[in-house]
Amino acid sequence: MSTSLFTLEKSKVDFREVKSFCDQQISEGLRVEYKRDFPKNEDLAKSVCAFANAEGGIILIGVEANKESNVPTDIPGISMDKGLEEKVSSICLSHILPRIMPEIKLCPFRSTDDNQRAVLFIRISQSYTPPHYVWQTREILVRVNCENERADLQTIEDLFERRRKIREEATFASPSTTWTYKYIQIEAPVFETVVFCLDFAKDAVFFNKENGCCFR
Repeated sequence: MSTSLFTLEKSKVDFREVKSFCDQQISEGLRVEYKRDFPKNEDLAKSVCAFANAEGGIILIGVEANKESNVPTDIPGISMDKGLEEKVSSICLSHILPRIMPEIKLCPFRSTDDNQRAVLFIRISQSYTPPHYVWQTREILVRVNCENERADLQTIEDLFERRRKIREEATFASPSTTWTYKYIQIEAPVFETVVFCLDFAKDAVFFNKENGCCFR
């Protein structure tokens, strides 16, 4: 049985795999986050956004972690409410720009009191189109250790540079190269003060260090 939730095919992810992963006592960090209960919509969006802007990662909802060591201590699970996977998808689509669609899977199990519970598995890939931001708060977030932090100006410039390099590689890629882009067409709110463009370094912009946003 594989214990790497980072690479395991989504179809093979189940509660046994989640428990095996937690048994390794991997602490929260750059690529892992545990949540005992389903978080507020905005908080979940911030975590997904931060992972996508960084190196990608997984979120396990229904797993409790020690507040000091950040290692998993228990798997109480969450209730098997209908539509949890769709709820996560909706949060990502309505809170994050450019759009992100992580892999999501509900992993049910029987608790010690014989109730049906589940762990919600969310896997986010490193993004090909950074930087992403939470449009409600206009925050560009990145994963730093086990926290979601506002990106500073240098980090934002690095994210645009990553996007530029990926576009160049795609332009010169051979016909046999396989890309995993996911295109989603959806109406999105527009904020005139938010600047996102590939020529970021050439445009005259001001950077607000307090909230990690760029303004004209």
